[in-house]
Amino acid sequence: MGKHTSFTLATLSMVWMILSEDMSWRGLAIGLLVAMVCMHFSARFLPFKEVYDINFYKLVRYPLYLLWQIFLSGIEVAKLVLTDSAKSGVVEMPIRLKSETLRVMLMYSMTLTPGTIPFDIEGDTIKTLWLHHKKVPNDGKLANDMTKVDIENHLLVAEQMDVVQEWI
Repeated sequence: MGKHTSFTLATLSMVWMILSEDMSWRGLAIGLLVAMVCMHFSARFLPFKEVYDINFYKLVRYPLYLLWQIFLSGIEVAKLVLTDSAKSGVVEMPIRLKSETLRVMLMYSMTLTPGTIPFDIEGDTIKTLWLHHKKVPNDGKLANDMTKVDIENHLLVAEQMDVVQEWI
């Protein structure tokens, strides 16, 4: 059992203990058992051998960064709604990512941030319902700069380092 398998086992056990709200030795034992069973059955579908090159610091840092972006977007959307200056429109934003996995990850990340609802990826563009100020034109380049460019830059680093491999 490698260090990454141990890390995955410990993480799944902790998630089990948090979700079951049982911080006892019994909860830990059940969590370890459930984690081992899950890892055994998912090993057939998930390539655990591919995980050895992932930097777990960056893996933990991205969700924290995304939470910060969600917080900032929530404040911006709240200001728009409370001042009655919100307007929506559908825009096509360019995507610089080539990896299909990272494109989907970008789309899900944008879905979590308030004010944007992506609904289609066609070629190198992503169609998005965008909430913006009434005085701002409904422009795809402007929407890109205001909503997703920072998130996409973080994912571009992962793509350039060839972290994500397509398994499909």
